[in-house]
Amino acid sequence: MGHIHIHHLGKAYKRYAKKSARILEWMGMGVHHQPHWVLQDISFQIQPGEAVGIIGVNGAGKSTLLKLIAGVMQPTTGSIELRGRVAALLELGMGFQGDFTGRQNVHMSGLLAGMTAQELQGKMAEIEAFADIGDYIDQPVRTYSSGMQVRLAFAVATAVRPDILIVDEALAVGDVFFQQKCFERIRSFLQQGTTLLFVSHSAATVYTLCNRAILIDGGCVALDGNPRQVIDLYNALVASRASSGALPVAITGAAASTHTAPATAQAGGAIGSYAHSGVTITSVQLTSGGQPAHSVISGSRITARVVVQFHQAYSDPHVGFQVRDRRGEAVFMTHTHAMHQKIGPVQAGEQVEVQYSFDVPLVTGDYTFTAGVAQGGLMGGAVADSIARTQDAWAFQIVTNLDDIHWNGLCHLNPRVAIQRPVPTSPTGTGLLVTTSHSLLWMDALTGQTQPLHRGAGLYYGIASDAQRICVGARQRLVSSAVPASQERGAILVFDRQLRLQDTWQAPFALRDIHEIALHEGTLWVTCSHDDMVALRHPNGQWQAWYPLGEPQGEPRDVHHYNSFAFTPGTLHLLAHNRGASERLEFSLPDRTLRARHPLGQQAHNLWQQGAQWCTCSSGEGRLQGDSGFALVTGGFPRGMARLGSLAAIGISQLAERQQRDLTDGQIHIYNDQWQLQHQWTLPGEGLVLDLRPCP
Repeated sequence: MGHIHIHHLGKAYKRYAKKSARILEWMGMGVHHQPHWVLQDISFQIQPGEAVGIIGVNGAGKSTLLKLIAGVMQPTTGSIELRGRVAALLELGMGFQGDFTGRQNVHMSGLLAGMTAQELQGKMAEIEAFADIGDYIDQPVRTYSSGMQVRLAFAVATAVRPDILIVDEALAVGDVFFQQKCFERIRSFLQQGTTLLFVSHSAATVYTLCNRAILIDGGCVALDGNPRQVIDLYNALVASRASSGALPVAITGAAASTHTAPATAQAGGAIGSYAHSGVTITSVQLTSGGQPAHSVISGSRITARVVVQFHQAYSDPHVGFQVRDRRGEAVFMTHTHAMHQKIGPVQAGEQVEVQYSFDVPLVTGDYTFTAGVAQGGLMGGAVADSIARTQDAWAFQIVTNLDDIHWNGLCHLNPRVAIQRPVPTSPTGTGLLVTTSHSLLWMDALTGQTQPLHRGAGLYYGIASDAQRICVGARQRLVSSAVPASQERGAILVFDRQLRLQDTWQAPFALRDIHEIALHEGTLWVTCSHDDMVALRHPNGQWQAWYPLGEPQGEPRDVHHYNSFAFTPGTLHLLAHNRGASERLEFSLPDRTLRARHPLGQQAHNLWQQGAQWCTCSSGEGRLQGDSGFALVTGGFPRGMARLGSLAAIGISQLAERQQRDLTDGQIHIYNDQWQLQHQWTLPGEGLVLDLRPCP
């Protein structure tokens, strides 16, 4: 098993003031050097199966430590105890002879690693395949690129699973595909019990591979703990040393043994915090919807308030933040300078508050907010001096948005999907386009055959077409959604006549609670019930908001929901209701002045003319009805009507509580010209049926 025990390890090199001093010492004429300690009093143990990352700034002694453990160097003081077979991948190409071919070097390296000639012969094909350098395997290694060298070196070192695997930054020169292949092999070794000692400047790699990390600084162990603690302290060291040096900072929190994220900013902060006497981050608070942001729905908006007290004057201060996941990886970071904003000069005793507002389209999990202060903005969004940081000043949890799509990863990309499939032809002209709570469908009205045409845009509400295109309304939230309609922003999906998605029209204002759309002489009409508004998109692409009964203000009106359109020469007919009695509002098309108001049934939808009478679907009464006494009980929640020659198709949804409507099984009823039921088709799991149109 791979056990490593390091006890008071030290490595010193002799440093001579001049060349002659070295000669005098060789001649036995006294000591003429000063010891330069690269490592001093290093002690730790690594148990079998542990994966430990060694990190530190350049020159800290990381590579020297690995060479001592691998036996390439001898220590000056202390001892190293290893148990198990060791495979080391240290300096690029170490141990390769440049004039020998890759194949010859494989044999030499394998024998030195303890493999037999027979084992090497059996492993050669696997080594060649993993290295994937082609004919170069039989060319001198001196002709190899750096990437080819590391490919071959890693393939040889890991041809047989070692008890201890030591890797020193070598994989950094490989291409991304080879790195992925290497990491997959390392993970498989770890699962089988291999002990890993890994040096890297990549925090993401240490987070991914290691369950423990050791920070080496100035030749000593600065911190031995979990990767998040160690990398936080390392980042603080890098930030302080990357500054100009004019404003030295004190790193705080390094002695902490465990990591917790406080709910408010604390003096000193968590591991990785640092401070300067000239500034104090006095307060950090996150809110969402006016409440402290401790549990936030994914996709919500957060406001972060950072208060900074300046104890001395600064000419160009800046305030920034990071949002980090549970492992400590930054998912986002910025500051006022990077956002092209200036705080301006501040004086001693002045207090500044900076507020950030941002969305959190993040995967479910635990996150923290880090605040920092810097002095001096540089080109490219950098800063000259980082002078204060309160690490993990606020902790919050992202919870799943139950009304959103199911997704995984790091960040919600809000994808849109378009699924294109050939639409079956209906030789008898019985094809229907159907919008439901979940999709746009094609249906053959005589056979009940269906085919999904588009999904993933939320709730599909309304269909309109002309000679060039077919438009479909998308409300982007379900009927039963717990998300308020005020957060909705609908859109219009634009298809060509072959039902291929061509465009998505977004209005400059929110299209909330879309109920119907219509195309008339090139203008798109959209009812937006939430805002008591009708939106118009004119042929030139310009949008307009029209309030048929005046902009809403004062007491609620008797008309709230605008539903459906119908057009007769020079006249617009608009169906409206207020969750009760409905009306047909009659407007003059040229100037849109109201001419008349005609009463209809309860919660009417889908206005159309049949002969001399106006007909509607009454969801309140569960029937079709006309203004001359015609009525047909449907036994469900009717909405949507389409004429197919002598047939009429009506969408029927089950009566259900609002929270269940998107889970019902919609139906399509087919009637003859005497309103006798001919067919009844079910749409499982599609929720409400919302509109129907003959398929072009």
